[in-house]
Amino acid sequence: TTTVFQSDTITEATTDHYKSRIIVFTSGALSGQASSIESYSQVGGIGQFTVSEMTEAPADNDTFIIV
Repeated sequence: TTTVFQSDTITEATTDHYKSRIIVFTSGALSGQASSIESYSQVGGIGQFTVSEMTEAPADNDTFIIV
């Protein structure tokens, strides 16, 4: 969604490990867009992020960095 997405390349088990950090998309329609991470958890072995609202949901295989 525009506020929740999962990434199978992030598997950190610690809840809120990335909280308060910034995620910046580096590919796809969201390329260059940044959003603050409001929470993080591992769901079924996959990282799930809740972020401040973005203009659209990320697509499968969009890449990003966390700063």
